[in-house]
Amino acid sequence: MERRLAALISTSVSAGRTAHGWSKAEVAHRAGVSASVVSRIEAGTVEHVGLRAVCSILEAVGVDVRLVLEGPTVLTDRSQRDAVHARLCGHLASRLAALGWETAVEVEVSQGQIHGFVDVMAFRPVDRALVCDETKSEIHDAGAIVRTLRWYSNHAWGAARAMGWKPARVVPILTVLDSDDVATRLRENRKLVEAAFPVRAAQLRTWIEDPRAPLAEGFGLAAVDPASRRQAWLRATAIDARRVAPPYRNYGDFANGVRR
Repeated sequence: MERRLAALISTSVSAGRTAHGWSKAEVAHRAGVSASVVSRIEAGTVEHVGLRAVCSILEAVGVDVRLVLEGPTVLTDRSQRDAVHARLCGHLASRLAALGWETAVEVEVSQGQIHGFVDVMAFRPVDRALVCDETKSEIHDAGAIVRTLRWYSNHAWGAARAMGWKPARVVPILTVLDSDDVATRLRENRKLVEAAFPVRAAQLRTWIEDPRAPLAEGFGLAAVDPASRRQAWLRATAIDARRVAPPYRNYGDFANGVRR
């Protein structure tokens, strides 16, 4: 057992026993262990004492024992990575690859106990640009998406270098399913979305296709229809001046292959 923890347990047991005015034998009786075990704990030699015995002795002298195990925090719910989400990510990755980008999907990024998975990461060697994409087939919490994408973009540098890429710039983008439901959610969160995503589809698409094209600073936003083979593969969203209705009403329409 770690030395500092052993010292803390020793002090707690000794102080508790003294406060109650009990002998080591009394503590042992109340905890259901031998007096020699109590003696070893108070002496700080707990290497061969089981956790159950330690907890029993601590509880016997009035110490509140709580064991808390905190596993890694995962930013993205990977259980939601279904066929529709996979189709969206695959479409984006293949489009980027066709334009000369090196691509990877489901790239793990982490900081301490916090882990996340970037849906699509793409690197363009000619200008060392790195695209960090979060893909959504539905929008439930716009604020959470912005926070997650910001965290991803801050930690994408290390993940890129681990793959042999040496980015000079990271461009975070959000790609969404081109559906009525997503459009409604974007309109409901218009102020937040407009502030968080100043780079829109037309400018983003031009820059992705031509490294010489200018690109404003900030997050990019575009709608995507994975079933379409149109040249304008990154589309304006509901918060832009768009006249054409989305091809799908909702997630279910796309999943079922229903088009208007």
